[in-house]
Amino acid sequence: MNAKRLILPIVILVATTAAFAVGKPAAAPAGDPDSQPNEFPLVIVAGNGQAQVISRQLPAPLQVRVLDASGSAPAGVEVRFKLLAAPDGARGWRLDALATTDSSGIAGADFLIGSQPGLYIIEAAVHEGTTDRATAVFKITGRRGDWKIALAMGLAGGLGLFLYGIGVLSRGMKKFSGPKLRNIITALTESRTRGILVGIFATIVFQSSSATTVMLVSLVDAGVLQFAKSLGVILGADIGTTVTTQLIAFKITDYALIGIAIGFLVIIAGKSDLTRAIGEGILGFGFVFFGIHLMSGAMQPLQTFQPLIQLLQRLEHPLLGLLLGAVFTAVIQSSAAFTGIIIVLASHGILTLEAGIPLLFGANIGTTVTAGLASLNAGREAKKVALAHTMFKIGGVALFLFWIPAFADFIRLISPAPAAPTGDVFAHYAAVPRQIANAHTIFNVSLAVIFLPLTGFMSRYLDRIIPPAPRLHGIQPVTVHLDNSLLSTPDLALKLARAEIREIGGMTLEMMQNIIVPFIEPDKSKDVVYPQISLMKGLKLREEKVDFLDEQVSGYLYELSRESLTARQVNEIYALVYIARDLEAIGDIIDKTLVPLAVKKLSLDRDFSAEGKEELSAYHLQAIKQLSRSMAAIKSMNREQAQKILLKGARYFGLGDEFKRTHFDRVRKAVSESMVTDEVHVELLLQLEKINSHTSSIARAIMELRSSDS
Repeated sequence: MNAKRLILPIVILVATTAAFAVGKPAAAPAGDPDSQPNEFPLVIVAGNGQAQVISRQLPAPLQVRVLDASGSAPAGVEVRFKLLAAPDGARGWRLDALATTDSSGIAGADFLIGSQPGLYIIEAAVHEGTTDRATAVFKITGRRGDWKIALAMGLAGGLGLFLYGIGVLSRGMKKFSGPKLRNIITALTESRTRGILVGIFATIVFQSSSATTVMLVSLVDAGVLQFAKSLGVILGADIGTTVTTQLIAFKITDYALIGIAIGFLVIIAGKSDLTRAIGEGILGFGFVFFGIHLMSGAMQPLQTFQPLIQLLQRLEHPLLGLLLGAVFTAVIQSSAAFTGIIIVLASHGILTLEAGIPLLFGANIGTTVTAGLASLNAGREAKKVALAHTMFKIGGVALFLFWIPAFADFIRLISPAPAAPTGDVFAHYAAVPRQIANAHTIFNVSLAVIFLPLTGFMSRYLDRIIPPAPRLHGIQPVTVHLDNSLLSTPDLALKLARAEIREIGGMTLEMMQNIIVPFIEPDKSKDVVYPQISLMKGLKLREEKVDFLDEQVSGYLYELSRESLTARQVNEIYALVYIARDLEAIGDIIDKTLVPLAVKKLSLDRDFSAEGKEELSAYHLQAIKQLSRSMAAIKSMNREQAQKILLKGARYFGLGDEFKRTHFDRVRKAVSESMVTDEVHVELLLQLEKINSHTSSIARAIMELRSSDS
C-alpha cells in the first residue's frame, strides 16, 4: 500500500482518539470497581492497599473525604466502615464502625487485621438515616509473620521450576526439530540475512539465546560455520529470546497446570519418539508458566513492601538498573527468567516501565557472560563470536540508554492502553507487563536492523583485535571442538565430533610431512611446520595429541550414543569411531615403525638411488593426497569424495607394486645405493601402502554410512 494513503487515516484516528480522551469524563479514583457514578461524593484519601502482619493494627488509618453536590467537603458527616469480606477462618479482627468527618471533610477508621492471611475488603459509606448514600472500597492484605521466608521459598521454587521447564521444553523441541537443524545450519552459508531467521528458530528450540550463542561458539570453532555468517545468527538469537517474554506477558499462567497434564498424558500415551518429544515440549511449556505463577503468587506481598518499592523507584536511574540486571542475569544465566521476574514485578504494580527498561538492558548484557565463559578455552574464532555478541549488546544499550523516557513513551504509544481507573490501587499497572515485553522485542529487533549492515566491518575489526594464536599451540594435547552441552542435540554434536576428527587428521598429515624428511633430506632436522622445534620432537608431540584426541573423541561418541538417536545417527557414530581409529593407526605406523626406520636410514650414512628417491617421494605424495581427500570427505561425509578415494587407492596400490618391482631391478643390477638401502626402501614402501589402506578404510566407512541412509 502507498505510504501516502496511510497518512489521512492515521491523522483521523489520532484526532478521534485525542478528542475522545479529552471529552471523556474522568472516572472516580475510588469506590466500587463495578459501578462509579461521575458525581460520586466519597473519595479515598489514604490507607488503601496496605499490608500488615496478621493480628496487628494497620500502620495508617483508612481515610475518606466526603464531598457534597457543590464539591465542598462538609464537616460532621457520619461515615460507616464495614468489613465486606475476609479470609476463611479469620477471627479477632477489629474495625471502628462509625466516624465523623472533620473540618476538612475527612473521616477515618483504624483496622486490626484478623488471624488469617489474605485479602480483607472494607467498605466506607456515607450514612444517612437507614441508607448508605455512597460507598468506597478498601483492599487490605494480611500477611503471616514469616511471609518473607514464604516469599523467598516461593520465588526460589518458582524460579527453579521455570528454569527446569525451560530445560524440558528445550529438550522436547530439540528432539522434535533436531533432524532439521543440520539443513538449517547449512543454509547459513547462503545469506547473513537468513542467519537472523535461523537464530530466531534456534533460540526457540533451545529456549535460550545464551545456549544458541554457546552453540555458535562451538560450531564456528569447529569450522562448521564461518565467523562472518554467525553474526546474523547472533542477532536473530537475540530476537528469538523475546518470544518467551511475549508469552509470559500474555498472562496464560492460569492454564499452566493444563499444559503439564496434557504434556504428561502425551508422553505416557505416545507411541513414537516424535509424539513423546511433542509431549515433552508441552510439559516443559506448562512448567515454565507454572513457575511464573508461583513467583507471581510469592511476590504479591511485595505490592505494599515499602523498602522494596523505594529501592525499585531508584532503579529509574539507568546505570543502577543496568548494573543490577546484568549481575542478576549473569548469576542465573537466563535472561528469560530474569525478564519473567521483571514482568511479574510490573504486574503487581511494584515496577514502572521506566524502571523496567534499564533492568531489561542489563539482562541483555548479562546474557553474554555464558558465551564468554564458553569461549575461554576455545580457539580464536570462538572468542570472536563471544566478543561480537557482547559488542552488539553493549553497543545497542549505549544507543538506547540516554533516551529511556522517550523510548518508554514510544512503547506506551504502540502498546495496548491501560484500562480506565476503577478504584483498584494497582489497576493502572495492568498494561506495564505488555509494555515491558514490547520494549524487550523492539530493542532486539532494532539491534538487528542497526548492526546487520555492519557485520562485514565487525568481522574485519575483530580479525584485527584478536590476533591468531602461535601455531605451536595447535599440537598441545587438548580438545578444540568437543562440547558436552550439545550432546542432547545429536546432529550438532556429530558435527563437532567430525571437526575434532579432522584435528586428528591434521596432526596425522603434519606427521606425514615430517616423516619423509629424514629419508629424502637427511641434512634437515627441524620440524617442517614449526622450525623452532626439532623434527623428532614435533613427531612425538603430534603422536601424543593424536592418541589423546582419539581417546577423547571415542569417549564423546560413546557418550553421545546413549542419547535418543535415529538409526542414521547411530550408524554415523559407529563410522566416526572407526575413522578415528584408522587415523590413530596411521599415527602409530609413523611413530612406532617409520621413526625407528628413519633412525636406521640415517645410521646407514648412504642415500637412496636417484630413481629410488624420486619414487619414494612420489608415493609419499600420493599418500598425503589421499589423507587430505579423506579429511575433506569427513567434513560432510561426502559419498562422491569417498568414491574418488577408493578409486585412487586401488591405483596407488598398483603403483606401489610397480615401485617395488623397479627397486628390485636396481638391486638385481647391483646398483650400490639400492643394495645398501634395500631393507629400508622396501619397508618404507610397505608402510606407505598400509597408510593408503587406512585412508581407503575411511572412505569405505563413509560409503557404507551413506548407503545405509538411502
